[in-house]
Amino acid sequence: MDPHKHPNQTLGSMCLMCKHYDAKYKWCAAFPGGIPKEILYGEPPWHIPDEHLEPINGQTGDTTFEPAEGVTEDMIGQWGIAKSELMIFRIESEFFTDDERRMMEDEEAADRRLDEAN
Repeated sequence: MDPHKHPNQTLGSMCLMCKHYDAKYKWCAAFPGGIPKEILYGEPPWHIPDEHLEPINGQTGDTTFEPAEGVTEDMIGQWGIAKSELMIFRIESEFFTDDERRMMEDEEAADRRLDEAN
């Protein structure tokens, strides 16, 4: 399965472990209109879900991730390990589309210019 088409198949969103998540309607108090795909599936080129540990622009109120009943620290830790392993896999296997590679190169070039200016 191509994780660029189905990124949620590579690492489930932490939203599924959050007490604020409503699985029936796929929303939470922070995003009553629906949780942004950047949080659920992650932004290109990584497609790694966000933890949502701090409020972000565009959300309602200041609700952030809180473990749902029955979610243990070990479960959250295992999610973090899986996230790290997925990032390492993608770096080592160069698992990116050409557009994603160009985006990363552009970001690296912008960072170098900023460093040189300082």
